[in-house]
Amino acid sequence: SGVVLVRPAVQKYAWGVPGSHSQVAELASLGGHPDPVQPDEPYAELWMGAHPGGVNHVVEEGVATPLPQWLAAHPEFGAAAIPYLLKVLAVAKPLSIQAHPDKALAERLHQEKPHMYPDDNHKPEIAICTSDRHEVLCGFRPLDQIRASCEEVPELRGLIGEELLAALAPGDNEVSALKAVYTKIMTTDGATVAAAVQAFLGRTKGPPEPNVALAHRLNEHFPGDVGVFMAFFMNLVELKKGEGLLMPANTPHAHLLGTCMECMANSDNVVRGGLTPKAKDVEVLCEMLEYKAGSPADYFVEPKPVPGGVEYVPAGYTDFSVLCLRAEPGAPLQSTWSTEGPSIALVAGGCGRVGDVAVSRGSVLLVKPGLQLILNHWASADFVTGGPVRPVDMVADESLEVFVARQGQP
Repeated sequence: SGVVLVRPAVQKYAWGVPGSHSQVAELASLGGHPDPVQPDEPYAELWMGAHPGGVNHVVEEGVATPLPQWLAAHPEFGAAAIPYLLKVLAVAKPLSIQAHPDKALAERLHQEKPHMYPDDNHKPEIAICTSDRHEVLCGFRPLDQIRASCEEVPELRGLIGEELLAALAPGDNEVSALKAVYTKIMTTDGATVAAAVQAFLGRTKGPPEPNVALAHRLNEHFPGDVGVFMAFFMNLVELKKGEGLLMPANTPHAHLLGTCMECMANSDNVVRGGLTPKAKDVEVLCEMLEYKAGSPADYFVEPKPVPGGVEYVPAGYTDFSVLCLRAEPGAPLQSTWSTEGPSIALVAGGCGRVGDVAVSRGSVLLVKPGLQLILNHWASADFVTGGPVRPVDMVADESLEVFVARQGQP
């Protein structure tokens, strides 16, 4: 039929939301994941794609076949490899200060350090807020704001030094000056940084201004970490439901709190610098970053209207785009998702039929290219028992909402 159900992969990272109230755990269970949800374990990410770090399966007649093998046996789906990875993130505490390499750097890092960088691909990302609010640190703040913070926070000023601080001013050398200041802080020995953080915390007790409050909050999770001071260097972005944010290659970022859809090039390469117990690669991080000072608005992705919904397109990249489609009660939606390769979709809400496959919240679909689909919403009274459809807690008039990842279209 050109549409098959896929069983996604679950990642239980320490920063994830406990299974008792994680959307990742709920969606995995609804989508047919065989393992029962553990209420106290962190359910961080749901992976939908063909990356070997989180293998998806096609289940047919009780037999689970890894998605890459299944694709190799079904050339009509148009690709032995899928160039993107679709995820759900459920974030309970901050992720690491990190960036993802561009293609050339990814190839070099994979060759030199395959134990840290498992593939040779770049990893630009789009995050789409699916909760009431999703917080992300993304990119560097405007240079005048960074300089003001460094002047006003004596602990930062002491770490940076007067000479580097004086160079942190508007002009022809903004990029090199910001790089020098950032590198100085990130490469200072841990004991010195921890002492500066402790002095800062002791001095700033009481109702603080927002960046100070954020630094205190980061310290609660990673006491004395250099990432605490990133509250003064990086933009705090508060996404509302439906808003999208692009995190390009070589851009520092860190998810802080909330639930979102995320789509990226098919990679798991992460260069970390702080707020993490995992391996860091500070030298590579400081060298690779694009030291572009700006505002959160520089990273927002304006959704483009398409029939039945909107599309999020990452400017400058062709690996993927994301559709958010809704079929309303009594209004079937006709749509062709992709002409360039297979598409992967998550049913985020409602219930109904996509093509000839019955779906409900948590269903994950693989769709061959060029297939013209009809999305039909069902009210709960239309359910039949058995199969993949689960009418539990469904609302009769809820839209059939589908997020679709697809290769960038020409």
